[in-house]
Amino acid sequence: GILKKKDVGLICIDQLRKVRGFDDMGGVQRMERLFQTAREWSKTYAPLITVTQLGDTSTNPQYPDMNMLYESKTAIQGECDVIVNIGAVSGSIPEYARWLNIVKNKLPTPDIPALRHGRHEVLLLPEIARFK
Repeated sequence: GILKKKDVGLICIDQLRKVRGFDDMGGVQRMERLFQTAREWSKTYAPLITVTQLGDTSTNPQYPDMNMLYESKTAIQGECDVIVNIGAVSGSIPEYARWLNIVKNKLPTPDIPALRHGRHEVLLLPEIARFK
């Protein structure tokens, strides 16, 4: 495919679960297979970033945990090197407050090991789609 033909520096996939493939499988098995494939791409070609949603049982979590990922069980968690969940609470003040929960991080953080995992309150700047 295209990954073999191009010199790729970063792979970004919005909603990996919506990528076609492994359609003969359902639910958790399909998700596990997709994330295994994504992990292989990241090892072979370039780092891969994807976005997934939380499951319907996680209404308004401030600091979403790993077990709240949509259709995951442990399939997604096992294949990822880093997982950062973003929480939002309806009616929060300030309105654009968000909460980052670094629930998994296998990457080394030699300068500040305490930042390898953690919870951080941030402010979303919607006009530029960045966190402050």
